[in-house]
Amino acid sequence: MNIKMGIVGKVTWLVVIAVMVSVISLLGIGYYVNYKQIDYAAGEELNGCASITSGLLTAAEIKELGQGSISAALKEKINWIVDHKPIFKNAAVISLDGVLIVPDKRWESQGFKAGDTIYIDKHAVDMLTGMKHPEASSVYEFGGTERKTGYAPIYADHDSSKPIVALMAIDFDASIIHDRTLTMLRFTLQTGGIFPVIAALTAYLLISRMIKPIGHISTRLKKIAEGDLTGEPIQSASKDEIGSLVGSVNQMTVQLKRMIVTIEDTSREVNRTSKALANDANETVESIHTMVSAMQQIAGGAEAQEKGTNESARAMEEIAQGMSGIAGSAVAMAEMMAQTLEAAEEGGQTLERVLKQMDAMHLSVEQSTEAVQELSAHSEQIGHIVSVMKEIAAQTNLLALNASIEASRAGEGGRGFAVVAEEIRKLAEQSRMSSEHITELIETVQIQVRKMVAALSLEMAEMKTGAEYIHHLSGGFQSIVDKARQTNGQITEISAISQQVSASTDEVSSSVHETASIAKQSSLQSAQAAELSAGQLESMRQITVAASGMETISEELGEVVSRFKIG
Repeated sequence: MNIKMGIVGKVTWLVVIAVMVSVISLLGIGYYVNYKQIDYAAGEELNGCASITSGLLTAAEIKELGQGSISAALKEKINWIVDHKPIFKNAAVISLDGVLIVPDKRWESQGFKAGDTIYIDKHAVDMLTGMKHPEASSVYEFGGTERKTGYAPIYADHDSSKPIVALMAIDFDASIIHDRTLTMLRFTLQTGGIFPVIAALTAYLLISRMIKPIGHISTRLKKIAEGDLTGEPIQSASKDEIGSLVGSVNQMTVQLKRMIVTIEDTSREVNRTSKALANDANETVESIHTMVSAMQQIAGGAEAQEKGTNESARAMEEIAQGMSGIAGSAVAMAEMMAQTLEAAEEGGQTLERVLKQMDAMHLSVEQSTEAVQELSAHSEQIGHIVSVMKEIAAQTNLLALNASIEASRAGEGGRGFAVVAEEIRKLAEQSRMSSEHITELIETVQIQVRKMVAALSLEMAEMKTGAEYIHHLSGGFQSIVDKARQTNGQITEISAISQQVSASTDEVSSSVHETASIAKQSSLQSAQAAELSAGQLESMRQITVAASGMETISEELGEVVSRFKIG
C-alpha cells in the first residue's frame, strides 16, 4: 500500500532521523569514552593491588620462589587476595614467560596448577621490565572468560636494583568494565529516547505552522489551474520566503484577473469588428465578383467574336475553294457508303453467329450449375452418413470400454475378452478419427462448391448481359445499314447545293473582315477591365479570409477566457 506523505511528515521524519543519528552517535561516543576511562581505572586498580600484594611477600618467601619450594603460608597469602576482594577473578605468582608458580585456589578450581602456562600480555610485560613499574594488560580472552590482568614486578629481596624473579598477576573479569560503562550510561540511555519524540513533536508543530500558507497556496493554484480566480487573498503574517511567496501568488491572482478581463473585452471587440469587416468584405466581394463576371463575359464575348469572325473570314475563303471539290467528294462518298453498307451487313451476320454461341454457352453453364448443386447435395448426404459413423464409433468405443471393465471384473477368464475389447476400442477410435477427417474434407468440398456456384452464377449473369449487348449491337448495325442507304441519296443533293453556296461566300467574306476589326478592339478593352477587377477581387477575398480568421481566433479566445471565474 502506497502511503502519500506530505511535506510536514517528510521534514518531521528527517528531523527525527537526524536527532536519532545524533543521539546514537553521542551514545556511541559516550560508551567508547567511558569504556576507555573505566578500562584505564580498572588497570590502575589492578596495578595498585598487584603492587601492594607483591609487598606482602617476605624476602624469605621470595627466595623460596627462586628455589622452587612453596610454603603453605605463601599460598595462603595468595588466596587472601581473592578472598579479601571478591571482585578479583584470579591471583597468582607467575614467571616472566607466563608459567604459574603460586596459583590461587580459583586457578586450581579451574583445573590449573603450578607449572602450567597461562596467557600473558607480552606488551605489558615488556613495558613492566623496561619501565620497572606495574603494568596492566589489554582485555583478552582465556579459559572461556574475557580478562584484564594487572602485573607487578617481584624483585629479589624487594630491591628494585636487583633482577625480577617473578610477577604478581591479578585478573579482573572484563565484563565488569562493560557493565560499569552501561551503568554510567543508563540515565543517558533512558533519557536519550525522549529527545527524538520531543524533536518530532516540536518539528511537526513548527513546520506545520511554518508551511501552513503553502497549503493555501497549493489550493489556490489548483483553483487557478481549474479556471477559478475567485476567493479572498491568502493571509500570511510571515516575513520570510513563504510570506514573499504568498504575496507573489496574491499579486499574480490580481494581475491574472485583470488580464482575463482585458482579454475578454478585447476578444468581444475584435469579434464584433471582425464580423462587421467580414460582412462588408463579403458584400464587396459579391459586387466585384458580379462585375468581374460581367467583364469576363464581355471580354470573352469580344474575344470569341474576334476569333469567330477571323475564323469565319478564313472559312469563307476556304469554303469558296472547298465547295468546288465537294461534288467530287460526294461521288467518292457514295462509293464509300456502298462499301460501308456491305461491311455493316457482314457485321450483322457475325453478330447473329456470336449470339447463337452465347446461347449455347449459357445452356452449358446452367447444366454445370445444376451438376455442382447436385454435388453439394451429395456432399451434405455424405456428411450426414459420416456423422452417423462418428456416433457409431463413439457407441462402439463406449461398448469396448464397458467390455474392458467387465473383462477386468471377470479376472483371468476375461483377459482374452479384454484384448478383443481393446482392439475394438482402437478400431472405433480409428473410425472416429477417419470420420472427423472425412468431415473436414467434406466441409472443404462444400466451401469450394459454394464458391463454384457463386462463380457460375456470376458467369451466367455476365453472359446474359453480353447477350443483351450483342442484341443491341445487332440492332445498331441494322440502323447503320438503313442510315447508309439514306445517306447515299442525300449525297447527290449535297453536290447541287454546294455549287450555289460557292457563289454566296464571296459576298459574305468582305463583311466578316470588317466585323473582325471591331471585335478585336472590344476584346482588348474588355480584357484590361477584367484584369483590374480580378486583382481587386483577389484583394477583397484575402481581406475576407483574414476577417474570418480573426473572428475564429476571437471566438476561441473567448472560449478560453470563459473558463475562468473572476467573481
